[in-house]
Amino acid sequence: MSVKKNDVSILLKEVAVQQKHQKEIQKIKGETFNIFSVLGVELKENKTHSNFIAELLNPIGSHCMGSVFLKEFLKIINYKGNLDISTAAVKKEFHIAKRDKITGGRIDILINDKNNNYLSIENKIYAGDQENQLIRYYNYKKGNNTLYYLSLDGSIASEASTVYKKDDKVLVSLQANKDYYVISYGQHILEWLQSCHKLSINVPQLRDSIKQYILLIKKLTNQMIGSDNLEIKKALFKNAEAAQYISNNFQNIKNEIKEQFRKDVVVKLNEKLDNSLYNLVYPNKVSNKAIAQIFVELKELKHTHFQFLIESFSGYGHHNGDIFIGILDHSGEKNTFPIQGEIEGFETKWWKNIKFILINKERVNLEDNTFLNYLIDPQSDKYQTIVNHFAEQCFVFINKNYPLIENYFKK
Repeated sequence: MSVKKNDVSILLKEVAVQQKHQKEIQKIKGETFNIFSVLGVELKENKTHSNFIAELLNPIGSHCMGSVFLKEFLKIINYKGNLDISTAAVKKEFHIAKRDKITGGRIDILINDKNNNYLSIENKIYAGDQENQLIRYYNYKKGNNTLYYLSLDGSIASEASTVYKKDDKVLVSLQANKDYYVISYGQHILEWLQSCHKLSINVPQLRDSIKQYILLIKKLTNQMIGSDNLEIKKALFKNAEAAQYISNNFQNIKNEIKEQFRKDVVVKLNEKLDNSLYNLVYPNKVSNKAIAQIFVELKELKHTHFQFLIESFSGYGHHNGDIFIGILDHSGEKNTFPIQGEIEGFETKWWKNIKFILINKERVNLEDNTFLNYLIDPQSDKYQTIVNHFAEQCFVFINKNYPLIENYFKK
């Protein structure tokens, strides 16, 4: 595709004018205020999304609307099972059994009835899939359990979650829309919420709460351009090639900037840290669908299952993607290790100490386009200053906390 720079510039200017107009309309309608954004819980899969969805699905939920929302949900996801709605019960983060290779774990949302029919929902915002995760849930009440995989855009589950191998032989392989069903926030949940909003029109507090959540889902699924915004549509299609060019390249460009920044932080940390004690790895590529980290492995303490972890370089993750460094206990068993730092909102079974990275006294988020603008040129003084300051904070945290980990395991 051959696109002139001038065409891109014209399109951006036209859309910017319309976007400014749309923001004014949102301000008049009060849509710039969102309680989930204000509280910093936009991306919390369980505390926000699973809890809100499960509460609406629950026939005896605080909405006092009975099973009307559940019926609507089953219709929208095209449920073909035998769930008895009159006896349906909804559970959150339901522990099915101790986790092993292909059984056990916690199901985000589980619905069952008196006849032992089950509907399970695995909820994914930006977290990656766990090993054999869907296989483990598929095996729970196998034959009576309809399993759904919920993501922002309707992506299928990863091979790590759906394929179990032993000695390089595939023993289990789940197929999307056969063994489990794919649903999305952008389509199914949004359509369902809009139906719930209409059904609750005469219950103001409930109606307004659902409206707030609808706005959050639109934001997360990039649907904030109103269906009635004719001028933006006209501008996009008048400059269709330029629009397609921007669409195809913008997120990739952002991810390249983020990836380069992570690599430069790793280089700087390797210069500062004692390489006989630490090994830095970053196995997962920066993308717009998953958390991207730097793992700081402790060479002499590998048996402890403790690591330092820096995340998230994608701009998505805990606390809306603000970057932090923390002590992570992969075993989840060391409950006597002292809990310290900015730990509020983190699961202390896994996280033992947290420090958010600050640049100019502000938290760093790599989905913030203003901050990304500082990272465009890796040769600039501004860029180098940011990398140095970022790495120095990580270095100080690691040097301070390594002896604490070492001494804990000497006891």
